[in-house]
Amino acid sequence: MLYIKLKNMLGGFAYLALLMGVAGFPLATYWKLILLFLGIFFILFAQKKWSNKQFIKAVFIFFVTITLKYFVPIHMIEEGGNVFVPESKIFKALPKPVYEYLDKSFRKLYPRHDLLPDNRLYAFSAEQIHEKGTLSRKRESVQFSSIHQLGFGAFNKNNYNTYKKRVPHRNVLPYFLRYEIPAALARNRATKVCWEGDLFYTNKYQNLIFSFAQTQKCLNVQDLYRDRDKTSYVFYGVNIIPKKPLKITIVLPWHQTIAIWIKIILSFMGAIALTRCFFSFESIKESWQIKEKRQKALILIFSVIVSSLVALLYRPDSLFGFILFEGGNDGLTHSTAARVILEALFREDWSSFFQGNESVYMLMPWHRYFYALNLLLFGETHLGYFLVILFFPLVIYRFIAAYFQSKKWAFMLSLIFVVVPIFESFGFAQFYMIRLLMRGFSEPLSYMFFFFSLSFGPYFLRGKEKKNLTTIFIVSLFSCFAVGIRPNVILGVGIYLLWISVLFLQRQQWKSVFILCLGFSPILLIPLHNYYFGNVFVLFAASAGLPENLAVLPGEYKAVFKSFISLSFPKVLLAKIGSHIKNEIPFTRFWLYVPIVFSSWGLFSKRISISTRMLCCVSISQLSVILFYNAGGRYSYIHWICLLLSFLLVIKEKSNRKYIGDR
Repeated sequence: MLYIKLKNMLGGFAYLALLMGVAGFPLATYWKLILLFLGIFFILFAQKKWSNKQFIKAVFIFFVTITLKYFVPIHMIEEGGNVFVPESKIFKALPKPVYEYLDKSFRKLYPRHDLLPDNRLYAFSAEQIHEKGTLSRKRESVQFSSIHQLGFGAFNKNNYNTYKKRVPHRNVLPYFLRYEIPAALARNRATKVCWEGDLFYTNKYQNLIFSFAQTQKCLNVQDLYRDRDKTSYVFYGVNIIPKKPLKITIVLPWHQTIAIWIKIILSFMGAIALTRCFFSFESIKESWQIKEKRQKALILIFSVIVSSLVALLYRPDSLFGFILFEGGNDGLTHSTAARVILEALFREDWSSFFQGNESVYMLMPWHRYFYALNLLLFGETHLGYFLVILFFPLVIYRFIAAYFQSKKWAFMLSLIFVVVPIFESFGFAQFYMIRLLMRGFSEPLSYMFFFFSLSFGPYFLRGKEKKNLTTIFIVSLFSCFAVGIRPNVILGVGIYLLWISVLFLQRQQWKSVFILCLGFSPILLIPLHNYYFGNVFVLFAASAGLPENLAVLPGEYKAVFKSFISLSFPKVLLAKIGSHIKNEIPFTRFWLYVPIVFSSWGLFSKRISISTRMLCCVSISQLSVILFYNAGGRYSYIHWICLLLSFLLVIKEKSNRKYIGDR
């Protein structure tokens, strides 16, 4: 589809909202992820039936499913925990045996350490928003054998940003856990606590007993529980000694296990009923007969397979959905800010919510909010971000089909992007995007928004027919998101929006210009934030002016220009600029110069279509970042991908020697 239909967009969002509600928040398990993926698959490939009658049916199904699940008797286990830092007085509120053991062990292992204490006894969890409790979160079941399987989001905070020689290492962070097993489970003979490592359990006399298990040991909770109290059974787990990692499993009675499975079955039944309201299952087979949809479906299938394999090979511990971000990296900083935003939302502290953990944005301004949304919907996992990037290859397909005006080229290059990364030196590879998201970086999401917005360029440039205002708004809004998440794309986005704005003005499409400006206007919230909270004017992020990022100052180019006018030769400045550019595009990677030359030629050639010239202009503009900044590695993927596609497009048009529709 060349443009976006408002009815389809709103219908799709409404269906997904109902589907997520039926699955139940947070969407922190793989079966819920699969349900959501299949829902998006139906939106893309099945015949849709958006009507008031169908929506009434869907809402009825939603409420019936939610009601039935509500009456399924599941007893939630309270879990609370935190990273232990002895300097914090707040941890003295722990039971004396637990605190003394943690304090003594910590000081013996780490006479010097690099941890900063939290301001809460039991850390905030994103899942607390959906199921409020007295500790960190509530769980239907408990089973973990590593810090990764535990999936405790508080570990991903800058308080515990240890790397290189800093201690303790993030993989062996010292932490404690408190569990409260409700009376209904504690009274049942089948309920057991099994563990390895250090445990403090409560005996019948309400005393905490320390027990270390080298191999798995189990206790029957009923033997330790005083039934007359009718309160929860409490025990503590401690992970302090690296060679004795904590492992805990709470064995549940059969009725709790059955109740959990009943809720899952009800969710699947509700999801199927919802989907049948809006889509024809038979139309999936019909879609397979359509070449374009078949190509897209194959690309998506390959994307799921390749992305999953890359994720597991790159970070095997991510199998459990939780990623323990490495220290000294941006991902940990983004996660910290996202958690501050969510905690502010939980407390209804709107000032802290909008401040976003920084008075003046230092790093990517809006990535923290998108990652907070991921945590809000998907709990303490990366599954939401992963799900979105699975569809990156389809965005690439759409982009190539729009500019190359060839489904064959779109299919071929999209397969190369996913399966056969022969252009990986240009960053044109799905496995790069997966690796970046697994480290919590902002590039995949920003670049996806960027290419989606640019994919509508040929549609805007084609003829003088009236343009779909919804499409214009979404394109400018997504361009705004791309810049807000990763401000270095502002040059490419700016040229793109300026180009189509001029065309709209030439055609006197005033409403289109207004909608375009309206969609991009939220970008003003960034400098407004910096001025309101930091009392300084910073356009995007303060890191843009740091010496380690800004290799060549604009004033130095100005000095060179003035020297040339005065017929002098600024040898030192030219050497500095030349050395910087050589580092960004080394001669040993000579193939990078080829797309630069062809894109520069295509920009000024009259034999090239307008849309291709616009893409060449966007690519060259985006490349100009290297004139000032150290923009290697992940920072450079965006301009090299644009230049690669511009180069291939110029070659295609030059070889065909034909005019294309938008010339």
